[in-house]
Amino acid sequence: GDPVVFLDADCVPADGWLDALLSAHERGAAVVGGSLDLPPKLPPSARCDYYCGWYLVHSGRPPGSVPHHPPPNLSVRRSLFLEGPGFSEEAPLSVSNEERAWQGELLRQGHRMVFEPRARALHHNRPGLGNLMRRNYRWAYTSVESKWSSGSTRFPWLFRHPRIVIAASFPLAFVHTAVVIGSWMRVGVFEPLLMWPVVLASRFAYALGTTVGGLRWLKRRHRSTAPDPSDRPAW
Repeated sequence: GDPVVFLDADCVPADGWLDALLSAHERGAAVVGGSLDLPPKLPPSARCDYYCGWYLVHSGRPPGSVPHHPPPNLSVRRSLFLEGPGFSEEAPLSVSNEERAWQGELLRQGHRMVFEPRARALHHNRPGLGNLMRRNYRWAYTSVESKWSSGSTRFPWLFRHPRIVIAASFPLAFVHTAVVIGSWMRVGVFEPLLMWPVVLASRFAYALGTTVGGLRWLKRRHRSTAPDPSDRPAW
């Protein structure tokens, strides 16, 4: 069909979800990212995982153009998707940030990507503190490589200097914690403030993934070697 719509297995669309996606495409968007909201009755660790992961894409955020949108709730014009590189299928990019290559290519071609908060899906994050830490480590493992190569990020200028990003990753964990908690407080959600030690721990897991994955990528890039299928975030 057209558009092609991606919805993760742990997401449940709300009423009006598809209509909102299609309306945004009709207004000229090539890629439309929907919002990810918190389902009821999740245990505390799953709620914290949700707060740490989706603070930029919940339905309280304003609509508008964005340089990137995660794939759990996403639609794209069929012809544009098939003409591009598609999702990355080689490790380690097949593990996380697999969508940035084709999103970056569409941005370079001048196509518009928008966030549409009315296209709501409820994201059922898995419980467990270990899961929360591993997820953030995995996301960060390919962040430097994927953002440097694609430019599909809110700070493309920063990722042109990957060594600085890696060196600053642990000090920035404190800033990142404040950003996460502040993003929720601005829309009247204060539970993440009560969870700040776990949020901070998740940002350190993210910094660890950034450091380990980033250094391995720099080493491979310096030697001009092809991606190694065994190079995966082991945690």
